[in-house]
Amino acid sequence: MDQSEPAPGKQATRRADDHFSGESHRSTLQDASEQPAIGPSNDQNVDLEHSRDGLNDHQREGPRRAAPSSQYLNKVELSLLFIAQGLTASLVLMYVMIIATAIPSITKAFQTVEDLDWYSTAYLFSLYVITFFLSFDGKSFRSISPEGKRSFAATIVLLKAREPLLTVPQAVYLASIAVFEVGNVVCGVSQTSATFIVGRAIAGIGAAGIQNGSLVMLTAAAAPDVRGALMGMGMGLTVVGGAFGPVVGGVITQHLGWRWCMWIFLPPGGAAALVFFFLRVPEQRVKEPPLTALRTMHHKLDIPGFAIFVPAVVMLLLAVSWGGQRYPWRSATILGLFLGGVVVLGLFVAWTWHRKDRALVPPSILKKQVVFCGCVVVFLQIGAFATVGDYLPLWFQSVKQATPTNSGLMLLPAMVTQILATIFCGFLLNKLGYIPPWALAGNVLSAIGSGLMTTFTPSSSQGKWVGYQVLVGVGRGWVIQMPAIALQYILSGEEIAIGTATIMFFQYFGSAVFLAISKSIFLNVLDSALHKYAPSVSFEEIVHAGATELPSLVPPDEYQGVLTAYSDALVSTFWLAAAASVIAFFFSFGLGWTRVTEQIANLYTKDELNAEPSTVPIGETKADKRPAPVATEKQPPMAA
Repeated sequence: MDQSEPAPGKQATRRADDHFSGESHRSTLQDASEQPAIGPSNDQNVDLEHSRDGLNDHQREGPRRAAPSSQYLNKVELSLLFIAQGLTASLVLMYVMIIATAIPSITKAFQTVEDLDWYSTAYLFSLYVITFFLSFDGKSFRSISPEGKRSFAATIVLLKAREPLLTVPQAVYLASIAVFEVGNVVCGVSQTSATFIVGRAIAGIGAAGIQNGSLVMLTAAAAPDVRGALMGMGMGLTVVGGAFGPVVGGVITQHLGWRWCMWIFLPPGGAAALVFFFLRVPEQRVKEPPLTALRTMHHKLDIPGFAIFVPAVVMLLLAVSWGGQRYPWRSATILGLFLGGVVVLGLFVAWTWHRKDRALVPPSILKKQVVFCGCVVVFLQIGAFATVGDYLPLWFQSVKQATPTNSGLMLLPAMVTQILATIFCGFLLNKLGYIPPWALAGNVLSAIGSGLMTTFTPSSSQGKWVGYQVLVGVGRGWVIQMPAIALQYILSGEEIAIGTATIMFFQYFGSAVFLAISKSIFLNVLDSALHKYAPSVSFEEIVHAGATELPSLVPPDEYQGVLTAYSDALVSTFWLAAAASVIAFFFSFGLGWTRVTEQIANLYTKDELNAEPSTVPIGETKADKRPAPVATEKQPPMAA
């Protein structure tokens, strides 16, 4: 045995105890790349000593719960991170929902309802595409050493201090907040519908960095046994933004004007940026030198895949959005868009198969049952959420003639129950054990609620539109968060960021696709319903008027027929939400049937092996850190 290896006894015992103690080792984390380990580390020597009797700690005592160490933030820091993360994440969802009650006024200002789907789709499209691209950007950044991160971050934020205060994830996060705010400014000053759509797209780029970085940093900062509860509460805070978005948007639109729905995002975004500027997120891995990572970054970023995927999706969205209204379904334009989108999408699939795990959508990640089923569930449920969120307030204002403020208040039954259901589910998940039952029950309730909402008429009572919203809110609160939580317990540390980005990619992809489909349903049903209930009224005249202009536009003797047609067209979109929940029900069976408590124990085992980056020598892998073979008579001890 090497003389540098500690003999069995107090020294090894003390090191083993220190490894599982709650003492802070921040200096070890910060200096990991400055002093790379050469040869066996202390922790490896401890493992050698403990393996002599043929049992390691976990075999002898079962899964050990490690106290929070240097790899996690302390309670105060974690609380600040959680609050700031919840605030920024809630802004992202609020930005989706705040225009729900403002859209009727926006259509009136720009004198068209043909672009109403793009007011949300432009934001969501850039959000989901850039979100996935950032996930691989982050993968490259995570390979940079702490010193390189600080230097690179200084360049990004133009700091001139001797020692930069930020890591690259923080700098990217702050830059994302800045881009998000720029998009708000563009929307606030827009004078045309096209400019407003461009501003929404810019805001979506910033929101992608916010949404992706929030969950990744929370995962890195929180211990495994609190991640589920924190993510549940985080989802709840995010939904709070969605819940208050329509109310805030309605009040602001009615009393200040719809443009102020964009300006109000500047102060809270700045406040959250200050927190992330001063708070350091812990490093979890040994990093390679920055120049090495930057030289190989173009190999890790799937730029060709990105360039192939975006036009494919744009062509398909335009085909769905324009079909039946701007162009006939059988026109050369629509058929060409569909054909071109399918062909280019096929090229993207072929490119992904060729590039394998370096592709924009890693096949190895999607092959995992939990990831695949989770992607389908969020694609369907978030798409259903976006559909109801856009068209229900439109129904309240155009059919029920509610003011923007009242229409926001009328959405509270769904939003408040969704918040409560999300928080309730997050707290009970660790105790009750399994993830799929929550998703299954949630899909059933949301399918029933969405189906009942298709029965709305101009004379529907308050009890109906309140009760049906409660069903949808509770169901969606139970199911939406389950795929993201399941990934935290199934995937390894390196896969969580990519898996989370994959989930969010399909989440916002679903919103964009469903909003395009729902607008097509709305306009096509409205066209046929007007011929049935008000044949003398021009469809083009109704479309190019604002959604709230029906009473002043239509003759009194035709008004009731137009109102019925408008109501039928709007509630027809809820069939899409109901069908999505039914399909999501079957895919929820694949979210993993392992008890959460067992998965937490496994996570602690993994985290103990990765507790200190300095314990893994440069050039070694986790597999190299396994205990040495047990010394027996037939197998002599390994030579030093």
